[in-house]
Amino acid sequence: MIPSCIMIWKLTYSNKIVSRSMNENASKKQFLYKYDKIIM
Repeated sequence: MIPSCIMIWKLTYSNKIVSRSMNENASKKQFLYKYDKIIM
């Protein structure tokens, strides 16, 4: 049986990775959107 603290740590760690990648994607989209505006 895995201790609950390790389970919680794994959950929070994976959530942090997911949220970080989502933030990076959002910033990339924003950058591309601004770049498109400049080109147009």
